[in-house]
Amino acid sequence: MQLYIVISISYRPRQLIAEAFLQLYIVISISCRPRQLISEAFMQLYIVISISCRPRQLIAEAFMQLYIVISISCRPRQLIAEAFMQLYIVISISCRPRQLKAEAFLQCDNIISISCRLRQLISEAFMQLYIVISISCRPRQLISEAFLQLYIVISISCRPRQLIAEAFLQCDNIISISCRHR
Repeated sequence: MQLYIVISISYRPRQLIAEAFLQLYIVISISCRPRQLISEAFMQLYIVISISCRPRQLIAEAFMQLYIVISISCRPRQLIAEAFMQLYIVISISCRPRQLKAEAFLQCDNIISISCRLRQLISEAFMQLYIVISISCRPRQLISEAFLQLYIVISISCRPRQLIAEAFLQCDNIISISCRHR
């Protein structure tokens, strides 16, 4: 009912961090084994976070093409309700250290696509789905040192009987979240 996934990436040696994040793939596979409760929705829930940085240079150019894609797909082939048919949350990251912003986040696309395919009233389980991704650059230095402590916190809590519109109203993030659902 309350699932907290905390991914802490901390690269402390101050070297060419681009080689560390060159091909970093973090795959989190969550499967609910109790075949009752909300298991019909979370029975095959795969959260895949793939961070790939291709350029072999400093962090300022290594994060030029940073794609964080979190896809949550429920494999039982039905439709989840009208609220979660095609829910796309586009998250734009604002880079606080304003020196290498244009170089570091020149082409930074962060897209969370949630695609649920259940046709039951599992909507009560997904009614308050909080997805909070906070990427905070605490040290006020160059972007190469600011991403030495990258914290991606994904907080998913399911609570019944709310509206999807109210689910994202209390989302305290450094990241601005724009929610579009059909």
